[in-house]
Amino acid sequence: MTEHVPPSLPEITSEEFEQLVQDAVDPQVVQVKPPGPRLISDLGGLLTRIQERIKQERVAGTLTREHCQAKMLDFTGCHFAAVNYSETISLAVKFNTACFCNEVNFTKATFLGPVDFIDAGFLASTKFVETHFGADAIFISAKFSAEVSFFEARFSGRAYFFEVTFGIDVSFMSVDFDGEAVFSDSSFSGRADFYSCKFANATLFRRASLAKEISFRSSRFSDVLDFHTAHCADVSFYQCQFIEAVYFGSASCGILRIDACRLEKVFDCRDSTLKALSVEGVSGSGELHLDTAQLIVTRGRGRLLGESDLARMPRADRREVLTRLARQYQYLQDNFGRITAPDEIEDFCAYMHLEYKRRAKPHWFLRAFDWFFYKWLTGYGVRLRQVFANGAIIIALFTLIWWWAGTYGCVLDSNNQPVADWGFGRALYFSLITFTTIGYGDLHPEHWARYLAGIEGLLGVISVSLFVVLYSRKVIR
Repeated sequence: MTEHVPPSLPEITSEEFEQLVQDAVDPQVVQVKPPGPRLISDLGGLLTRIQERIKQERVAGTLTREHCQAKMLDFTGCHFAAVNYSETISLAVKFNTACFCNEVNFTKATFLGPVDFIDAGFLASTKFVETHFGADAIFISAKFSAEVSFFEARFSGRAYFFEVTFGIDVSFMSVDFDGEAVFSDSSFSGRADFYSCKFANATLFRRASLAKEISFRSSRFSDVLDFHTAHCADVSFYQCQFIEAVYFGSASCGILRIDACRLEKVFDCRDSTLKALSVEGVSGSGELHLDTAQLIVTRGRGRLLGESDLARMPRADRREVLTRLARQYQYLQDNFGRITAPDEIEDFCAYMHLEYKRRAKPHWFLRAFDWFFYKWLTGYGVRLRQVFANGAIIIALFTLIWWWAGTYGCVLDSNNQPVADWGFGRALYFSLITFTTIGYGDLHPEHWARYLAGIEGLLGVISVSLFVVLYSRKVIR
């Protein structure tokens, strides 16, 4: 990258200025270039004069459109004190290694031919607002030291921002990219805003470095979007539409938001490192591919957006976050079921979905009821080991109760007499047959113990039935 400094060059003379205008419309001259390094004080005035002469020559019939399209204005190495141009320039323009010392304003300008800003330096604010690039726009290795805006610009050709340095915030709001949009190896020191953009062709951010958030809110991607090996602070896709695949392979990202987006193909985040993920309201027939070794589904380094904020969040605001987390895990559960992910990953998402749904309920007694019957007793129907362990705990607990109750004659034998040699072994046996509702008839409860036996039998029916269902489901898988 060439280092740009304010110039101390001689200003272009009036004779040289007139010669540039004359050469630009001369049918014999294909490339127009200023005589050596010069400071051009008014680029807008020069382009306006050239365009007026081109119109006059076309009316006179001495300049054809084809010849005009073959001509090029070459400002390589020039320095510009001021740029203010909002008309149409039909020639190709080259600003390679040029230095724009003050504010650049190309608002509503139209470049019908290719325009090159290779290794150009923009030292002050730059505006390409509503600018139309009719052919390729090449900004390779350009450096923007101040704010830059491409608001409502249109790139009919390819937009090359390869190895570009954006010093502070950059705005590409409402921009139409009809050709390829290449931001590979570029560096964004400030926030990048791509609100409501239309990307008709491939969009590449490979190896790009983004120090702050980049936002693609309400944008549409008709072709591939590639963030391979990019380093991003936060990336936000809200209400975006992805017609083709999205790749974040080997990318490093802070918070990745794809809320309310529509996926038609694959959103691939495998081999990436994400600190947080938000997938609320995602729709479409596409698939979200996650690296289960690094993300929330294996309780690794990543998490769903909002999980780490619950502990320090006011109780009044916690329910809304819990509800959002439940919806995100529900989407992940459906997604992993659709892409045939490992069963334990889908089960984990189902468990977390129901857990956050339970915690979002408004009343404590509803949360307590669901905790006992759905979470602790059944493991939300996805944790086989928990169901087995809970059954063992219930049997052990009731064994101690029957051991105590038997000493008071609450357990009778087949002759309706209290068991004479009642001990821990008989208490364990009675708890087992009561839990499994076998009921051989050799022992049975009496008085208040009958209600206790009914409770253990009910818990046993639930636990055994759920264990059989979960075990069969796991074997079938």
